[in-house]
Amino acid sequence: MYRDIGNTLMRRGRPADAAKSYEDALRLRPDSHEARRGLGLAFMSLNRHADAEREFRRVVASRPRDASARYDLGCALSARGRHEEALAAYREALRLQPGHSQSRLAVVSTLTELGRPGEAIAALSETPRHDELPSVTLGRRARAAHGAGRHAEAVLLWTQALESDPAYFDARGPERLLWNESVSALTARKPVTATGAPRN
Repeated sequence: MYRDIGNTLMRRGRPADAAKSYEDALRLRPDSHEARRGLGLAFMSLNRHADAEREFRRVVASRPRDASARYDLGCALSARGRHEEALAAYREALRLQPGHSQSRLAVVSTLTELGRPGEAIAALSETPRHDELPSVTLGRRARAAHGAGRHAEAVLLWTQALESDPAYFDARGPERLLWNESVSALTARKPVTATGAPRN
């Protein structure tokens, strides 16, 4: 009952009153992860981010395979300025549930905020479509790696796409040009000596 009241109060924009209802619910049922999550969300609305983190960690501890719980924890960590820890929480959510779109977008926005746009582009391109051929998934990841300047990874992924579908480039002329650019970038690199100095 108290949890439902808390949910209603949150919908009405009264997080302080909602927090009290969730706390009442938890006194009756300390193991209610729904009430604990609600309390964490109420604390987030009240800018009580440390308290929210505490509650979300308790939810994660009781439901370690719940992707949404990891996402909530990431949001609290991000609000506290601990972006690398938040990123780890979002990525764990995606490991548990690869299709968790909120975590995917949170990874992208966090990487962008950290000044790592190449990784953000790659993260946005990592999720395979359910009806997508393996070669198409590999090609999409290769384009993201190319755009981030990771040419060795791009060439490897395109090679795997070709192994999966030898005709992959037949209808993808522009993408073949990207492949050529990555290959050229790799071959243009000067070999280095054991001391790290370029060879002449």
